[in-house]
Amino acid sequence: MQSASSSASAIQTIGRRLTRLTLYVGATEISIGAQNGIAGEYHEDVAPISYTFPAYFGTVISPNLPISFGWGAGSPISGMGATTWSVRYQAMIAPPVSTSYQFIVAADDGIALAVANTPLKTDWVTTNGVVTRTSSSIYLEAGKLYPLTLSYFNYTGTGRLLLQWRYNVCGDDEMCPRRIFVVPASALWPMTQKTYYLFGGSRVAMRTAAGGPLTYLYGDHLGSASLTADASGVNIAEQRYKPYGEVRWSSGTMSSSFGFTGQRTSSYGTIFMFAREYLPSLGRFLNARLAGIAVGCAVMRSAAPRQRGDRSPHPARRGAGWSRRPACAR
Repeated sequence: MQSASSSASAIQTIGRRLTRLTLYVGATEISIGAQNGIAGEYHEDVAPISYTFPAYFGTVISPNLPISFGWGAGSPISGMGATTWSVRYQAMIAPPVSTSYQFIVAADDGIALAVANTPLKTDWVTTNGVVTRTSSSIYLEAGKLYPLTLSYFNYTGTGRLLLQWRYNVCGDDEMCPRRIFVVPASALWPMTQKTYYLFGGSRVAMRTAAGGPLTYLYGDHLGSASLTADASGVNIAEQRYKPYGEVRWSSGTMSSSFGFTGQRTSSYGTIFMFAREYLPSLGRFLNARLAGIAVGCAVMRSAAPRQRGDRSPHPARRGAGWSRRPACAR
């Protein structure tokens, strides 16, 4: 099996509005929420001697909240112990100006910070009270979103975590002072990831969090996702399809976004079939064919799609919607 856990280092934005966005980078599916906030993956039984996440507990998305928590001697989320736990916060961060940034993390106990896939500060050790760590500098551009990951663990005693940043409010103008601010919720969008594992080019398993449970994926003769099971082989969800892609029967909730014929299904119920959106309830594509888009051995032209080379019986039509593609297998 193989997996790819890399993600985009920056996303260009238009204005400051963001709708829900899903990116696919290699075998990793990255989902970015439309509402400001953070996503936290919580783990139990953390070890302070190594940067690990041993026992996955659950993922919580906290809307409209910065990374500023004072748990005291209490539990971070319901049902979890008050000590020997860890959390990995993930979000896309939007810098207000284009300049160099330093991140300041005040925590009791250990932390590990990465921005734009660049490790900036790691201090995964127990502390006697709150300790402030300052990261190295990193240049960020306004109008872009960068992935931010902040991991934290509380071994014993009280829990405390605060994320701030220091930057020049005037950008690169050296006459302006560098100031420290709490990273606001308005600059954060929650980010979650799913990692798919491949075998022979097919998706056979997925994981929703670091150290999270492994879910096995089973497909039918068309490659449609039809069954998911846990590591013990217990069925989690099951789904059956009609001939043109509609779901005719289901049980449970399929955790994978890949459905009919193994293609991605959106939250609106459409299926992304290569370069076109398909609506199974109508049995129709929603957008016109795109000229010059190659799909396997088919070439989409202004006329009908041509397969396996130039097979038009009419010489007059060749060159007008039909063109030879000798590289295609015959």
